[in-house]
Amino acid sequence: MIFTVLPVLAYGQLSGFGDVQGATAISTLLLALALALYFAKIRLDGGRSFVTVTGRASSMPRPPVPAALTWSCFVACLLLSGLILLVYGSLLVSALTLTFPTNLTFTTKHFEYITSGTNGTALQNTLVFGLAAAAFSAAFAILAGWLVQRVAFRGARVLDLLLIMPAAIPGLFFGIGYATAFNEPWLDWLDRGVLIIIAMIFWNIPVGYQAAVSGLRQIDRALDEAATSLGASSLRGFRDILLPMLGGSLRVGFVTTFVRAVTTLSVVIFLFPPASTVATIRIYQLVNDLNFGAATAFTVADIGMAIVALTVIAVLARGRVALGAARA
Repeated sequence: MIFTVLPVLAYGQLSGFGDVQGATAISTLLLALALALYFAKIRLDGGRSFVTVTGRASSMPRPPVPAALTWSCFVACLLLSGLILLVYGSLLVSALTLTFPTNLTFTTKHFEYITSGTNGTALQNTLVFGLAAAAFSAAFAILAGWLVQRVAFRGARVLDLLLIMPAAIPGLFFGIGYATAFNEPWLDWLDRGVLIIIAMIFWNIPVGYQAAVSGLRQIDRALDEAATSLGASSLRGFRDILLPMLGGSLRVGFVTTFVRAVTTLSVVIFLFPPASTVATIRIYQLVNDLNFGAATAFTVADIGMAIVALTVIAVLARGRVALGAARA
């Protein structure tokens, strides 16, 4: 049985029939659905508070968990991990063999190919674009979350809606929208590499923003008020009190944006010139050329960059926690 979802249907209208109007109409349905879900969320929240961090010391005992449930979850996670390792292991074997699965002779020629000439530039572009988008998106999401949750102004609800709406837009149409808008003569001067970074930033902001909002909702406003009563401005209170507590939200925004940026195809496929080619574009081109060895090597390198980023962030976060504990 085949299940068709709206983004796939929209892509089929565009790629199969060149029906831009029909594809955008389907995308509009997604936006309408997101709008309905947003207002449902507002109604369900109902002004409730979810504070877990206050200025008073407290602890919560861990509820008992039946052994059967613990082992069932462990087995389920083990099976899922095995499936993931099978997929990634197949990619690695394909990248290190001549012709997978018919000729398993070890070779490094696929990795030599992807690091030469324009292929090496594609990997470099992927890393630079992903890091730039992740850094700006994470910082902007934290600041936007603080503005909506802590600063009272009339447009807070509108800003909240605008910040979560990109989550409902298929990446394909995000790219089409940016390509169409920035092809106007008065914007055509913008470097396409910068345009790709901008598209990645605003496509990924909802994840970091929601993480920031969740973090802020768990922090009692009494901490802000205490800083204000001691003479600190709201901005300084955010910098000195809230921001250190939102390190987890900041990391979520950074890591998620980076991983999505280095692995996305739909957002960038209509935006790149040859000089701004990224790894996912080259993978797509190599698959179309039936060069699966080089395509899997590119995929392994691309995923490897994401894993390195996750590892570095985890190590830095652990070091920060250890340093904080030592100071305490």
